Amino acid sequence: MCTTRIRSIDSRLGLYSIAYLLAALAWRHGSCQAASVSDERIRRFERLARGGDVAAMGQLLLERLRLGYLSRDRLELAAHLNDPAALAALGVDPSGEPADLREWTCALQRWGRPTVVRALVAAGRTLQPSRAPAANEALLEVARTWAECPCTPHAQEAYEACGHAEQGNPFESSASSVAFHVAHATYVAGFNQGPAGGTSLQSMVAIVLRVLREGGRSPDEVRRAVQRELAEWALQARAPGTDDAGAPCEPVW
Repeated sequence: MCTTRIRSIDSRLGLYSIAYLLAALAWRHGSCQAASVSDERIRRFERLARGGDVAAMGQLLLERLRLGYLSRDRLELAAHLNDPAALAALGVDPSGEPADLREWTCALQRWGRPTVVRALVAAGRTLQPSRAPAANEALLEVARTWAECPCTPHAQEAYEACGHAEQGNPFESSASSVAFHVAHATYVAGFNQGPAGGTSLQSMVAIVLRVLREGGRSPDEVRRAVQRELAEWALQARAPGTDDAGAPCEPVW
């Protein structure tokens, strides 16, 4: 019987353990010999990656892509965000820094509205204190939940959360205001269909970024937070065959 030792790959890339990858290889190729060859190759890449070899990190991502634990779409998103390992995997150069943060954020709609909302959540968190008020966390959480599962019930939760927040004073601080607008952007993304919905979401992006700017966050600071959060999410391993767009309990588009 073919056995493998469990060894974790660079956690920054969020890769599965060696044993998990090799088990998939053995299943795909139907032989321990194939797993042994892949074992040697992956272990070599792992050693190099632990030493900071970005090319090796890229090769590990390509292994995940080949095995079905990473989609091409997510890999391209990470490269768009200038993740070094993703750039190495695709053999492309980093893109230049965007002149306009709003245009850069709205361009993420290429990967779906949930990706834009996820970016807004990451941006909104830059303005929260270390111990954010529960009301702010609740608003950001409904947005994150919808981004994970973009269904009508979760869009409704965002709508109701905004209604509840309006009973108080959601604009008393920049931190509470940005959390409110992120949740507002979420139900705009969930309930507005077609091109008009995309335009409405872009307007909400502009509002969120304005509040962040008024709260003292620079465009570079916001962009770095979004890049870090989205790249980590994009490169997370997921089971082969999983719908890359997620599995909403009740799809809205």
